[in-house]
Amino acid sequence: MAHYINIVRIAVFALFLFSTQAYGQGVVEEGRFSSVSLLELADFANNADLGKAFDKWFLAIKSGSKLEAFNESNRILGIMRQLGTRNLFDVADLCVAVGMTELKKGSYDSAILAGEDAVKFAPDHPAPYFFLAKALFSKDKANIKGVVTSLASGLKVMFSDMVIRNTATSHLARFAFLAVLLTFLFIFIVLFTSHYHALMADIAMLFPVKPEGFLKILLGALVTMAPLAIGGWLIFLLSIPLFLWPYLRFGGRAVVGFFALFVFLTPHAFSYMSKGVFWTNGDAYRAVYLLSKNTWDYETKRIIERENLNHPNNKTLTFAIGYLNMLKGDKGAAIGAYDAILKKWPKDTRAMVNKGNVYFMAKDYNKAVEVYEKAIKTDPQLVEAHFNLSNTYVALFKTKDAEREYKRALSIDRDKTAMFVEQTGANPDKKVIDFMITGKELAGLETKLGKNTEEAFKALWGVYLGDLSQKTYKVISLVFLGLIAIAGIFWRNRISHRTCASCGITFRPPIYLDSDFPKCNQCVAAQSVKGAVSTTRKDKKLKDIREYLSRRNSVANLLDRVYPGIGRVCFQEHFSGFIFAFIASLAIVYGVSTIGIELLTHGNSIKEVANAHVFFLGFVAFYWLLMNTVLKKDFY
Repeated sequence: MAHYINIVRIAVFALFLFSTQAYGQGVVEEGRFSSVSLLELADFANNADLGKAFDKWFLAIKSGSKLEAFNESNRILGIMRQLGTRNLFDVADLCVAVGMTELKKGSYDSAILAGEDAVKFAPDHPAPYFFLAKALFSKDKANIKGVVTSLASGLKVMFSDMVIRNTATSHLARFAFLAVLLTFLFIFIVLFTSHYHALMADIAMLFPVKPEGFLKILLGALVTMAPLAIGGWLIFLLSIPLFLWPYLRFGGRAVVGFFALFVFLTPHAFSYMSKGVFWTNGDAYRAVYLLSKNTWDYETKRIIERENLNHPNNKTLTFAIGYLNMLKGDKGAAIGAYDAILKKWPKDTRAMVNKGNVYFMAKDYNKAVEVYEKAIKTDPQLVEAHFNLSNTYVALFKTKDAEREYKRALSIDRDKTAMFVEQTGANPDKKVIDFMITGKELAGLETKLGKNTEEAFKALWGVYLGDLSQKTYKVISLVFLGLIAIAGIFWRNRISHRTCASCGITFRPPIYLDSDFPKCNQCVAAQSVKGAVSTTRKDKKLKDIREYLSRRNSVANLLDRVYPGIGRVCFQEHFSGFIFAFIASLAIVYGVSTIGIELLTHGNSIKEVANAHVFFLGFVAFYWLLMNTVLKKDFY
């Protein structure tokens, strides 16, 4: 058991000691904090109390005063409640930066406290959880439970954030697409070299005069290169599996089928990859998304107001402004936004209910009753309006009216009403139910704001497929799928030349062979105990078999050591070969796309790049080491 604990410790140590700094974990000089309120941070610039509280919190962390830090963190949490926001991301990032500084000084307790407070200030931000795990591990290497818990919480938060999740998967899809393409390319090269002579022999049979020797090879090369001359690299790549089809059996043909599916789905992959541009650069979309999670800051407010000016007829953006100002407690701005919606869409009950909620929170209960009743008149089945009106009557001490509206809410939807009771009971400061921004509205906002997505799609398409139109590509992919189906039917029971798996010669069997390892008659006779073959001829053939297998095994072993998985394809292990080769291809693609670009374009030194990507380089080294030791396969 102790052995496994040590393994876990080493793994965690490698993850956190050598991991690169995440967002918000930059090293911050102490001098920068001479007056935190002077930082160009929108939250501090617009809220002096928040800046002062953070100044005092920073000094408490620096001096190691836990009690003072606790008091100031509670003060910041109180300001968060006043602002009506669930997260203060910028404040949490500053806390992490302070914690990093303390960690470098060896003040582990202060670093942990900074990390814990960062989590409180932004529970939906993954960076504080990851930093806290690093700080806990730095203090106590045996605290595996605390480290893993914090790390797991960070991962959960990260993948719960739709924008972060979609951005990450979009970028991953780009790397995966290139990795799959590279894997197919190398597998087809290996398969082509394995069956080249059999293909040349079948091509030669198409001509009345059977060419031999160099002429046969030249003729075969001309035929196989013809698609390149006719249609370019795309047609040539698609022709390779068609040429290989007669010589492949179940595993090889399954790979070709997977490739056909890959070709057909490529436009959809490009569409998803191009959305990464929107999710990465779409600050307005992210601002509205965070607002749907009850999170805002002054930068969020500025972004949404900017987009609302650019899109004055977008109801979602105007609704977002109303909701943000309602959280902020700005009655006039919130009412103004909801009135703007009702002026253009007079029957929008969601805006009516939220407008009534603004009056309720401002304790203008009579105005709230008026707005709720208007919403009920527009939609008598609106549970939220009946429930909120009931609570408003409670505030006005109109018990009978409150009971009447509550019963109406129950009669419309008992389960929803019970949920509303639970929600308002959990938050004593919130006695009415708001309408929030929905997933459907976010999807509509993505469509309206995502013009750059289409431009990114065209740019991405042009990089890989040049001037080829999507319509033409779709026709080509459908024709390719049809040709694969025709090849499957045509070669189902037809005899083609095969490459002997024992000696490597090309032969044409008298019957259809369904084996992945076909053998010529001479090899069958030589390896048979019985038979009329002379000892001399048998020994010579066995020697040829040993020499061929030795050469093939050496090549397969070398390929598998250099490019894990590719060597297995030589021995018809298509599925495991594809998986291992894909992982290797993914590492190559990511390395070239990140490390290669940093070295060539940014002018960074090898040492700087290695330090920045030490975790990735460690994974690559571990994978290659694993494939050459534990998962090593010696072909025989």
